[in-house]
Amino acid sequence: MKRVPVLLLLVAVALCGFVCGALVLGKRTAGPGSDQPAYQRVLRTGIIRAGYLDYPPGTIVKTVGVDKREVSGFCVEILNEISKHLTLTNKITEAVRVGTMIEGLNNGRYETVAGPIWQNPARSKQALFSTPLCYSPVGIWVRSDDNRFTESNFRETINDPNVRIASLDGSAVMGIVKTDFPRADLKTYPESAGEPQLFLELMGRKVDVFIAEPVKGYYHLQKNPGSVKDITKNHPIRALPIVFILPKDEPQLKNMFDTTIELLQNSGFVEAVLKRYQPLPDAYFPIAKPYELPGNRVESNK
Repeated sequence: MKRVPVLLLLVAVALCGFVCGALVLGKRTAGPGSDQPAYQRVLRTGIIRAGYLDYPPGTIVKTVGVDKREVSGFCVEILNEISKHLTLTNKITEAVRVGTMIEGLNNGRYETVAGPIWQNPARSKQALFSTPLCYSPVGIWVRSDDNRFTESNFRETINDPNVRIASLDGSAVMGIVKTDFPRADLKTYPESAGEPQLFLELMGRKVDVFIAEPVKGYYHLQKNPGSVKDITKNHPIRALPIVFILPKDEPQLKNMFDTTIELLQNSGFVEAVLKRYQPLPDAYFPIAKPYELPGNRVESNK
């Protein structure tokens, strides 16, 4: 008679183990934050999930109705075309911030981020980058009535403890300042302040210099004509690659992106999309062709 309870106990333990195992397996093979590699997850679901930055013209966010947002821009169009060529679906999921986007990427919340993201050494420690979509020129902005700084002397005149340079905390601009102007007074602002506020700080004489893309200066000048100028307009201080950022330790996913982006570059698709979204000429630099047509080859003198 005592064997029955013992048998029932063994059955219960076995059943419990089976259920627990199924739950663990389910966690590993499903769910956005699972331990399954991103590459395998994309192939299994057929979906590339992308967080997005609000950063025109790469990503343009428009509020529709109460809680719905529409996201467009050249990064979104290129990502859609990548998905199409891979016979996958692209799903724009959640808004992200520059300071926390890599954390969500490596936690499995999404596989990439739609936005004009700069490739830089600090981010390379935590994530992978696709092959570049284009290059983003970076200029040095000062007040229009400030003639201390010119294209010919800025490297000497800005590198001074009395010159205040604005930067968002954690941005790639901080690296430029520390490398090119180590003696200048770096004023950092929280990421939530955004570039528009830093241009206002420049206008208000709270800082003397702001390093930013021409497209950001263009948007500021649309609302504040004649207030600032780019002293490196003809020779940008940097041209930084714009990439899709991908989870670390995911070379197969990176290979999918790289192969497709190179195809879209070669077909002219990427350059055509950039031209449609650029608010001013040369806002972004297209990728040069990696080959030379035989008819254009110049023979060396023998």
